[in-house]
Amino acid sequence: MIHIICDTTACLRDEFVERHDNLHMIPLHIALGGGESVDDNSISTKEVFESYEATKIQPLTSQPSIGEWLQLINSIPEEDPIIIITLTQIVSGTAQTARVAAKQSKRKQIAVIDSHSTNGGMQILVEEALAMIEEGKDFDTIVAQLHENIANSITMFVPTDLKYLQRGGRIGKVASLVGSILQIRPILYLESDAIGILDKVRTTKRAMQKMKEKAMSRPVKRLHVATILADELGYQFKKELESELPDVTITHSEGSPVLASHLGPQLVGMMVEWEHEDGTEEGAHV
Repeated sequence: MIHIICDTTACLRDEFVERHDNLHMIPLHIALGGGESVDDNSISTKEVFESYEATKIQPLTSQPSIGEWLQLINSIPEEDPIIIITLTQIVSGTAQTARVAAKQSKRKQIAVIDSHSTNGGMQILVEEALAMIEEGKDFDTIVAQLHENIANSITMFVPTDLKYLQRGGRIGKVASLVGSILQIRPILYLESDAIGILDKVRTTKRAMQKMKEKAMSRPVKRLHVATILADELGYQFKKELESELPDVTITHSEGSPVLASHLGPQLVGMMVEWEHEDGTEEGAHV
């Protein structure tokens, strides 16, 4: 059987994971207020910001160690192929560490796939991988298909406070200052190795409209709305999208504490997978 390993920033529901014996989760870690590190899925996003407000100490996040990866990989029968789906390398070194562990495992069939996305994009890839396994597709076919799906996808998000991205070194101080002073809402997107700016608008509502326009610029296959402490906005956005795209599967989830510590509160994001077009190359979606 082909197995899927995914990190906890995918925010997969417990009942979903429990339904699939060949689906395994590995946690990222987070330390609040200078305290001990805990698993990403053992606290809430609300606790992340309550701790920061109380201590003014930036939460520290860490990826699974090579030892943790190898322990999980080695728990799977040696003859079974493994596909690992990780958080984007822009936010974490998880993918690179997984590649080192995969090489050290000396498995014949093991692939590490950088999702180039976060929770919703990872969820979509995991669901598609499991569906292909159930259809009886082979390891190489599934890996190739997942890479093609990534090439036909985009992850966009609108942060309310840019200081979290700026502190993590993911955007410059100038961009953070401009956003704070002028109350500009940048619509950011994830490239393969950087965060790009899709557009700049004045309000979150206008930013959501722009994300919707981008999503609908091509035929949509799957769509996911992600939020961080902005559930009401997320639900409203999801309902609006469902009314305009009645034949598209649209899901919603809250970002994990690790993601929250990097992206900040009151965030609305969108992960889109478009119908495939002939000749599409990876990175050609923006």
